[in-house]
Amino acid sequence: MAGSLDRRVSRLENGRVKPCEGCGFDGDWHNVDIVLEWYDTEGECPGPEKTTYCETCGEPTAIVVTWDGIPPDEDIA
Repeated sequence: MAGSLDRRVSRLENGRVKPCEGCGFDGDWHNVDIVLEWYDTEGECPGPEKTTYCETCGEPTAIVVTWDGIPPDEDIA
């Protein structure tokens, strides 16, 4: 088991990973475009409402971060 794990880690570290057939992710986060979309809770959300994952490899395809309980602008001094 340890040998198998060592080979997997070595392939990841060397960048020799076959891209996912579903989303194309190859294990290198440097090749991923990160887009931040800001919207207020009163408007409609232009993107997904929750984090979504690739059905093939399980890596996140869209990560949604929310903040609950932020006071309205007039309450911030």
